[in-house]
Amino acid sequence: MKKSNTASRTASSYVLLLASVLYISAVLVTAANKPSNATASDASFVKSSCTSTTYPAICVRSFSAYASNIKQSPRQLALTALSVSQTRAESCKSFVVKLRKFKNLKSRERKAIKDCLDEVSDTVDRLSKSVKELKQSGQSKEPDIEWHMSNVETWEARRHLRRAVRRRPAMILTG
Repeated sequence: MKKSNTASRTASSYVLLLASVLYISAVLVTAANKPSNATASDASFVKSSCTSTTYPAICVRSFSAYASNIKQSPRQLALTALSVSQTRAESCKSFVVKLRKFKNLKSRERKAIKDCLDEVSDTVDRLSKSVKELKQSGQSKEPDIEWHMSNVETWEARRHLRRAVRRRPAMILTG
């Protein structure tokens, strides 16, 4: 029993450490991006676009630095959001890869790190694919843009569904 509690605490410590590093890196990346030469209307566009998100304050903080690049383009805002997310996910993946190199990890901890790495790697792949698809949409005619956007939405929805299935397989199977 004591061994199980220790392993559980160690695994919890790794998860807490990972969450802390991700949060700190997000804050540092945001702080490193000095306020841009965005016009008031560019900044206002970012702010109004963020109101419909789950975490509007974080959205505004994260993307205000890019307002001059985003201008007032929903496509550029989406591309920026995907690109920033991809960069942060790649950083997270690099961190998790380093975690695998820790010596004296218990079997359960190794499995947790492997699961985490699989999830993060999948996220990086899908974000990369989505960025590429959205960039291609900028070179397309109007009907093609909708097709490219539909692809991005499908991949992101699939990623969220897979995450939900991994978290709650019993609930999904039992209804």
